[in-house]
Amino acid sequence: MTETSQSCARISATSPLPTHLRGGVVAIGNFDGVHRGHQAVLE
Repeated sequence: MTETSQSCARISATSPLPTHLRGGVVAIGNFDGVHRGHQAVLE
């Protein structure tokens, strides 16, 4: 695991992914509010 900041971590796997999973992204975190861009969409 490589630390990228105090609140974010990057985890890399050394095993190749199956073709159908390549290019995917997973984000896990806590909801911390709605930023300005999405506030405008929601209004």
